[in-house]
Amino acid sequence: MTFLAPVAGLVALGLGLPALLAFYLLRLRRRPVRVSSTMFWEQATQDLQVNVPLRWLRPSWLLLLHVLILLLLVGALGRPAIESDAPARSRVFVVMDRTASMSAADMPGGQTRFEAGVARAREMVREALSGLDAPSVSLISLAREARVVTPPTRVRGEIDVALEMLTPTDQPGRLEPALRLIESMLERETAEGEEGTPALVILISDGGCAAGGALSLAGADLRFERVAPETSAGNLGVTALGVSRDLNDPALVRLFFEVQSTLPERVATTLDLEVGGRVALSRPVVLAGASEEARTGAVTAELPLPAGGLVRARLAREDALASDNAVQLRVSAPSRPSVLLVAPDGAADRFLRRVLEEMDLAQLRIVAPEDYDRFLSAGLSGFDLVVLDRAGRAPEGVPTLSFGVPTPGLRVQEQTSSTQRVVSWTRSDPVLRDVTLDTLLVGAHGALAPDPGVSDVRREALVTGTRGALVWRVERLGVERIAVAFGIEDSNWGLQLSLPLFIANAVETLTGRTPENDAAWFSTVEPARVRLGGTGGSVRLSGPVEREAPVPGSRPAGAPVELGVLERVGVYEARLGGERAEVCVNLLDARESRIEAPASIEVGGGRVTPAGVGDAPTPREIWHWFVLAASVLLVLEWSVYAWRMRV
Repeated sequence: MTFLAPVAGLVALGLGLPALLAFYLLRLRRRPVRVSSTMFWEQATQDLQVNVPLRWLRPSWLLLLHVLILLLLVGALGRPAIESDAPARSRVFVVMDRTASMSAADMPGGQTRFEAGVARAREMVREALSGLDAPSVSLISLAREARVVTPPTRVRGEIDVALEMLTPTDQPGRLEPALRLIESMLERETAEGEEGTPALVILISDGGCAAGGALSLAGADLRFERVAPETSAGNLGVTALGVSRDLNDPALVRLFFEVQSTLPERVATTLDLEVGGRVALSRPVVLAGASEEARTGAVTAELPLPAGGLVRARLAREDALASDNAVQLRVSAPSRPSVLLVAPDGAADRFLRRVLEEMDLAQLRIVAPEDYDRFLSAGLSGFDLVVLDRAGRAPEGVPTLSFGVPTPGLRVQEQTSSTQRVVSWTRSDPVLRDVTLDTLLVGAHGALAPDPGVSDVRREALVTGTRGALVWRVERLGVERIAVAFGIEDSNWGLQLSLPLFIANAVETLTGRTPENDAAWFSTVEPARVRLGGTGGSVRLSGPVEREAPVPGSRPAGAPVELGVLERVGVYEARLGGERAEVCVNLLDARESRIEAPASIEVGGGRVTPAGVGDAPTPREIWHWFVLAASVLLVLEWSVYAWRMRV
């Protein structure tokens, strides 16, 4: 223990101690008084003995109490302090990392990094809230996104309960959302007039979360509490997955896996593929050690799945991180879509009709607008897609590909009067895969623009021309639509190879016949969805995470139900009424599979090292304990005096 202001304490002691002793040494001056009884003579004799000036002090409990009280008060003026790792702050944020790498079970005693991090968080909270001038503490969880677990509090029990309920995730991590969240909280407190010492942000992590980039913390200091072994034992995991169907045999599915190793030794194991709970195929996996270069490898396999099914691929070797040792996907049975084409007088554009006839469709029906109304009244039973060629209207519950007609969520603006070229298009969208539009020219047409009167719509302009958007992708109530603002005959598109590619991609995307939908899985950071019949009620989800997802009453039958983001990998079972479906969730993140634990992290262009590395401990003042002890002794002295003076 040290004193931050020893001179002030010594001055106070030099003035206070002589004054206290003077009360015990100086003679009391009283005048003689005649009394009528000798019962007071004994007390008077004692007073005379005490009033002898400058006599030696006799031991007294009262004197001892007074000296102790004085020393405690003088000590408080000297600002006593102890060395502590937790600096005194007015505001403390404890950021708990819940990313996938924190589930690595490589800590002493077989603990996971997350379990060790929770224990460390308890210690930090206990240190921060140990004094009377304790700061307010907030607990923030960090995964793909950041969220406030507990609001500012000085009650340690609240944070202990929150830490007990906190669970790890299988998500990749980002530090930036947590820093932005803390900055917004500090800005709000500053605007409300709450000022004090700079806040302290304690990041409890293995350091595997992505760096904060150029973002820095204004008005706060960042402290990195590294939770990881000194040397990582490495990990083996599946980091990528791809699927395709054989063009000549759609029942034959080709699977592609990428396996990554950070183990120090050479790896030789197998990747086992399970179908229906039984191993159907095994493929060898051989990866180099730390001193060699080939630390990733590709594994391919072919499986005949005429009826589809659930496929699991599992590494035969166990390691520190289990969430990346297996991937799962649900392969649907091969099928062909049925398409209804609506055109004026039943005569569709010759280029559009030719492309659809050349596709491998289960059914292509061409109708006029007046006959289309009859199909609408029957609910379009048996059709997977409606193509509108300058006629008709979009039905409910069935995806549409439209040319030159309005679409729900988009309204028709004034007709353009001049030819325009394509400026840009979203090459990454599946609808525009391998599509080139540099030479596309579009004549006069009615432009499509967002309709502000329609809510719950997600719109994206896929192709933009010199006078506005030309192709839109719209989603409402789980139903997707592709809207082309012009008719094919109003452009030179029919003479270009990009038209059949665009139509084929659109049909595959809207009917769910893409390779990605044939083998459905979701990552731990994207919203999962499932197609189940029925409306109303809720979907019961069982698996690594238990939850219920409400089904809107206005949802068209068969439209997908949003399940939200599922943070843990595995196979989930979704039930709605008597129907059930499987939902597969995978990690597939190379950075998290490396389970790296760097010695420092980069934030705001600077390096932040773990606490205790090159840092001197910070003194923590404890003068309030001295004042509290003096107050207790004063109460004790008063109690003793009152007891002795009782009648």
